[in-house]
Amino acid sequence: MRFHLITDGGPVEVLGDLVELPNSDAEQFFVHHAVVRSERDGDLDDDELPLFAVSHVGTGFRVGAGDTIDEAISHARIVMNSKTPKEVALAIKRAKARIQVMGAAAA
Repeated sequence: MRFHLITDGGPVEVLGDLVELPNSDAEQFFVHHAVVRSERDGDLDDDELPLFAVSHVGTGFRVGAGDTIDEAISHARIVMNSKTPKEVALAIKRAKARIQVMGAAAA
C-alpha cells in the first residue's frame, strides 16, 4: 500500500504493509523502508541508520526500526508493549499537534 509520511521537508510517499501492534486500539501502523531520518536516530551516520521502520499511518510517528522487516516489527512490538493504550493515544495526539504546527509554519 502507498502511505505518506509527514516530514519536516513535506510529505514523502512510501510503500508499506499494515502491521498489528499491541496497545494501539484502533490505530493503524505500517512497516516500510526507512526513508527519512528520525529524532531517535541521534548522531548515527547515514550508513548506520536502520533500513526499515514501523510508523503510525495518520502521523508518520515512528515506533520501531531495524535492519530487516522482522527486526523493525519486533522492535515496534517491544516499544508498544512497554506503553499503555493511554500513553500511545497521548503520543499520537502530540504527533498530530506537531503536524498542525508544521503546517502553520509552512503557510
